[in-house]
Amino acid sequence: MKLLFQMLLLMKTKPIISNDFTVEDIHKIREWHYEQRKEIGIEEYAKRQSEKVNSILADFPKAKIVIL
Repeated sequence: MKLLFQMLLLMKTKPIISNDFTVEDIHKIREWHYEQRKEIGIEEYAKRQSEKVNSILADFPKAKIVIL
């Protein structure tokens, strides 16, 4: 329940991006990402990233992970 609340809180505070996508927008995104990242531990961050990757792979079953 706590994780759901944190995710909803972070979704509400997403930065508003202009139609021109300026340098200021990039700064807003980076600041938002930093704030989002500092609230959670490394394990939780890794878990979230893994879930995102798995959902992308589920949407594209033929996609393969290529290690560069």
